[in-house]
Amino acid sequence: MMKYPQFLKPNGTIGLFASSFGADIDPYKTRLVSAIEQLKSLGFKIVSDDFIFSYFNGASAPKEARAKAFMDLYKDPNVDFLWSVGGGEWLLEMLPYIDFEELKKYPSKFVMGYSDNTHLTLLMNTLLDTASIYGQHTPEFGMKPWDESLKQAFEIMTGNRLIQTNFALYEAKDVIQ
Repeated sequence: MMKYPQFLKPNGTIGLFASSFGADIDPYKTRLVSAIEQLKSLGFKIVSDDFIFSYFNGASAPKEARAKAFMDLYKDPNVDFLWSVGGGEWLLEMLPYIDFEELKKYPSKFVMGYSDNTHLTLLMNTLLDTASIYGQHTPEFGMKPWDESLKQAFEIMTGNRLIQTNFALYEAKDVIQ
């Protein structure tokens, strides 16, 4: 049966990880710094792996280090919610180094991200029977003010929105070539 982790509570701790891309250059670095500042101003504590602002051969760090950093955040009893700082094609190479059997021993936590992080969130669903959130990376939350999609994503993270609906604007099918 699918497990549904606790939603992010007021004053909770967010664990940021760089499964592939590290926000080492602008505009990503500036956006991530702004997002962290805004989240802290809302009362959240932020912890991260050592690689959210780094670059190593196309990724944030060696694959083994990225996997260990993710596992350490997941196993940390003080971290309530795990959130990716970016996508990138290098997430796949770290997956063999994540010990999903070990993670089963710990309380379930939401993991949020999209793009390449879909590989990780799908494994959370299938191997850990734990729900995940397909949603924006942390740097997108660096904008001021948050647009409607970010407000709704934050409501999902905090359990204040359980149903998603479409937005008022969309691209009509007849203009897609």
